[in-house]
Amino acid sequence: MIINGKNYKLPEFSFETICDLEDYGVSLTSLTEKPMKTVRAFAALAIGDAKTASKEIEEHIKNGGNLTEFVEEIQRSISESGFFQSLVARTETENAASQPETTHEE
Repeated sequence: MIINGKNYKLPEFSFETICDLEDYGVSLTSLTEKPMKTVRAFAALAIGDAKTASKEIEEHIKNGGNLTEFVEEIQRSISESGFFQSLVARTETENAASQPETTHEE
């Protein structure tokens, strides 16, 4: 994640990351519900604290940057993580198993 010319590494998305994000008041669904808070939380994980993250993001916006690149990087980080892929696979398996069987009478 590049903010104001500085490269900050997002942490690997894991169970611990989810817990850390919740400590900042966001959840997996917050990216669409609370995009600003979510971007700040991810930046805080990469930078080290929320106040510095807020200042860096604000400066980025003042200098003509936008949040789209942050959101895209966050989404990529989540979707490429082994933890998230495992969650998705498990959910799909559970959903398939809970579907009622249909019978075809002819």
